[in-house]
Amino acid sequence: MGNGNQSLAGRHILVTGGARRIGGAMVRELARAGAHVVIHCRQSAEAAQATAREARACGVQAWVVTADLADPAGADRCMDAALAATGGHLDGLVNNASHYPASRLLTVPPADLEASLRLHAAAPLLLARRLAALGGEGDIVNVLDARMTMYDADHAAYHLGKRMLLS
Repeated sequence: MGNGNQSLAGRHILVTGGARRIGGAMVRELARAGAHVVIHCRQSAEAAQATAREARACGVQAWVVTADLADPAGADRCMDAALAATGGHLDGLVNNASHYPASRLLTVPPADLEASLRLHAAAPLLLARRLAALGGEGDIVNVLDARMTMYDADHAAYHLGKRMLLS
């Protein structure tokens, strides 16, 4: 994060989808670097608490917040909870939360498409705006994957949402 010369020690970072897999690995690395972490999850609270314990073992603070970022009010709920947990301190954001349901372009239900666009594109934008409104020099990392280099016909809603984030 940042220009590579800035220490993460003491910074407060929100990681969406931070309970497991890549998100969990990012949380652990941030904690090892001395960053306090807010771990967002939608329904993986037990895994998020385990990741928080691992982070705390590195000598940093770690909190878990729960919100459905595919819900129109989810980004605000997530940010409100993160700011409440940290006492209003937030220096960075990692937009990692994702959902990868199977769907084809011609048959994807409109509700699934809308949820994907909210989760993968709208929520990262809304969270970034809230971070910017804090007035600091916060860093933002948007997590994409190799599927962005070609069209994934079997996961149309996911692909469209992530392509929007990329753009």
